[in-house]
Amino acid sequence: MRALIVAVLSALAPAAALGQAAPPNYVELRAARSGDGLYRYAEYSRYFAGGPVVDVVYFGVPGQNELYAGAGYAVKATPTLTVTPLVYGVVGRENGERGVALGLLVLGSAPRWSVYSFLGYFEPLAGTVRRYLFLDSLDATRKLGRWELGASAGLFHAAGDWSWLAGPVLVRNDRRGGWRLALRGGSAFEVRLARTLSF
Repeated sequence: MRALIVAVLSALAPAAALGQAAPPNYVELRAARSGDGLYRYAEYSRYFAGGPVVDVVYFGVPGQNELYAGAGYAVKATPTLTVTPLVYGVVGRENGERGVALGLLVLGSAPRWSVYSFLGYFEPLAGTVRRYLFLDSLDATRKLGRWELGASAGLFHAAGDWSWLAGPVLVRNDRRGGWRLALRGGSAFEVRLARTLSF
């Protein structure tokens, strides 16, 4: 896991960080369809002056619904990179799931490029869900006016098994946030649509 974190940070270092002057409330809604069924995601983040962050996330996949509730601290690691470590409590509707999770959010924006990445690790405390590691949407896009075009990738590791997805992503930005459409293949084929809002 440590090597993966170092690799992600090294790859993202050239990108400029999103300023903390942005609106303090962030919402992201996602839906995706793959061979496994419907993926659902809803997130609310609140950024406070000086760096504290509160984050609540719902993940839903066939047979598993999880709620992450946590907090972290946004750090401007370099003039071009914002890194936010987070700690979550996790509960699952199925399988008696209870646990804790560590997260690492990396955001960057340069004149023509944007980068988003979230690396997470879940450690079970109760229930039958095993520990897992995931890289959720390592996205790098080139800005073309209100549009962005680039690549999106993801990884999931549990019980010795790896799965991965990669493919193109198209972004349409507006005054309130943006729409993201990704077509990703690999361990499965996935069509993902996301809406972000900042206010």
